[in-house]
Amino acid sequence: MASVFKRNLGNGRKAKVWTIQYIDSSGKQRQCKGFSDKQESERLAFKLEEQARMEKTGLIEPDSQNRKEMARKAIDIHLEEFLRTIECKGRTVKHIQLMRTRLKTIFVVGGLEKIDQIHHENVEEAILEIQGQKDLGLRTVNHYIQSMKEFVGWLVPKRLATNPLLDLEIRNAATDVRKKRRALTSEEISRLVDAARQSQSSVQGFDGEQRARLYLLSYMTGLRKNEIASLKPSHFNLAGKTATVTIEAKDSKHRKKDVLPLHPILAVLLSEWLKDYPEDMPIFPKLGNRKAYVMIRKDLESAGIPYRTKDGDADFHAAGRHTFITELMRNGTPIVVARELARHSDINTTMRYTHIRLDDQAKGIENLPVDPSWTKNQDLGSENLQQIRSDPQCISSDSSGFPGHSESSNVPESHQLTQTSEFATCSETSPCVTLIQRKCPSVTEGHKVEAAGIAPASRDPSVRASTCVSSYLVFVGKPPTGRVPLR
Repeated sequence: MASVFKRNLGNGRKAKVWTIQYIDSSGKQRQCKGFSDKQESERLAFKLEEQARMEKTGLIEPDSQNRKEMARKAIDIHLEEFLRTIECKGRTVKHIQLMRTRLKTIFVVGGLEKIDQIHHENVEEAILEIQGQKDLGLRTVNHYIQSMKEFVGWLVPKRLATNPLLDLEIRNAATDVRKKRRALTSEEISRLVDAARQSQSSVQGFDGEQRARLYLLSYMTGLRKNEIASLKPSHFNLAGKTATVTIEAKDSKHRKKDVLPLHPILAVLLSEWLKDYPEDMPIFPKLGNRKAYVMIRKDLESAGIPYRTKDGDADFHAAGRHTFITELMRNGTPIVVARELARHSDINTTMRYTHIRLDDQAKGIENLPVDPSWTKNQDLGSENLQQIRSDPQCISSDSSGFPGHSESSNVPESHQLTQTSEFATCSETSPCVTLIQRKCPSVTEGHKVEAAGIAPASRDPSVRASTCVSSYLVFVGKPPTGRVPLR
């Protein structure tokens, strides 16, 4: 609460003007001169007190006097206050230590001792010098830039009036990839697991069976190494309709609690694996401190799979998380579902974990609908094309590529979804068809028919026509069965 008083000058004399005493936005007690009139001094005291309150709540910027006092402090003092702030927000000890190291390196190289010495030019020069001294990749350089921008953003507006690093740009890390990873195939994962199980040696404190289980769990969940290291039997729920695993917020990279579904086969395996573990015992003790790339390199060598190729390295993170996300996409999982399973905040991050190779692209091209009649009069001299022409996998029902117009009597079997039932479900065909799709009947009966639009309606259900006026519906596979009149 602000107060006003007159100073005692001694010998019974008092000052002619009133002195105002109040608490500023930083909690410090301050005094300033008022007026000779008490009421005017009280109004000024109220104004100063209200201004301090608004500065403290962030409604207005702090006064220049407060910034001048902050500028006199050493930059390391501001750094420690900043680190305490982000620690309260839940950052890990490892992250805080990395931030301290990066920022102090920039301060030393750039000769920054006070916060008012921070400018775009000297910070840019310091980062370039650090990049050259340590031969850093652009991705690592971006970590330095992001740390500095976060620190300066915290200084504004109470310690700095404006942000001098708004124009400091993040580098394009795609132009300088120092660590390139590749995804394994499901067949390579199988060989890797078999090689680990057949191994008689211990690597990084884990025997062959433990390593095989570790690879399977990593591949079938996409969990990171430190997340797997935190798992205990109590984190799994295998009794429900859908088996799940829970990653606590303190162990998750994005600091949020995650409950993820488990593959049914993995749930069966875990029910056997977890029998020998107490509820509060880690499944893979001290995994967080082990060099996982050492053990997987050894088992890849035993499986006859190269650790490094032109596509990248197959380290533990690549063989597990990268392969998990890539296989989800290869097998038709929607990108939004893959992003949720990977627990990425941005779909672009998920796409960086997806390694689509040339053969994957070729399979996608093969799914493009074609009509063999397009090459009917062409002498291509290719046995593969002749085979496709005689036994197509995916064709339209007419020469124009659109269904409903047929001028050839040769309707291939592959065009009929099933030979025994009138209807086919999507499990009998590709995932892209509708839930129930009528099979394509042999409409020609060995005779040519003219191309037509919509055939005339008929009430005779035995007539093969594109439209039919029916007095009943036939239900197949689900009750009610039989004919249901249309009234």
